[in-house]
Amino acid sequence: MATAAVNARPIGPTGTYTVRALGAGGFEAVEAALARKCADLATRSERHAVIVSLEADPAHYFTQTLVDFEDGAWVEAVSNEFIAQGHELDAAQHRLLGLFGFHPPDDWSPNHYRLLPPPADWTLVARLLVGPLEAVYGATPRTELTVDVSWVSRPSTAQRRSGAARRRRGETPRPRLGSAPTCL
Repeated sequence: MATAAVNARPIGPTGTYTVRALGAGGFEAVEAALARKCADLATRSERHAVIVSLEADPAHYFTQTLVDFEDGAWVEAVSNEFIAQGHELDAAQHRLLGLFGFHPPDDWSPNHYRLLPPPADWTLVARLLVGPLEAVYGATPRTELTVDVSWVSRPSTAQRRSGAARRRRGETPRPRLGSAPTCL
């Protein structure tokens, strides 16, 4: 299996990197590299956000995940609320996001979202980060992708207790991810 070359240097714990699927061995190789990165981040006590966006994209298409060793992964795919005018998703694209298992935007998130409780399947998380960019948002093997990995502060004890209470009541917890790549 090919290993994705990302700016010809190893991916550190945080940073911004660019990758083109064509030069990295295809989308599968990019997914494999992201799965390894998320699995590594999940071993750390800090929360991390991983955002994958189409480089120089006027539509602002992106996917993102919050990696947390206690809570698993919260994965989002951008919704029309944050997509540039004239580039909004159509009904067929919304259906495709549903086939990836994403919930439509609602009170939990302004973006399409999916929660994978621990232990999260990091290969699936990587598929959810890359797959929609290709199938829904139009990335090709020549498209340059930007991968932004950043540290996210942990919620306060009161916020964690509130989340635990919601889980006991059967509600889906909502980790706080930014609504656009620049919000993290």
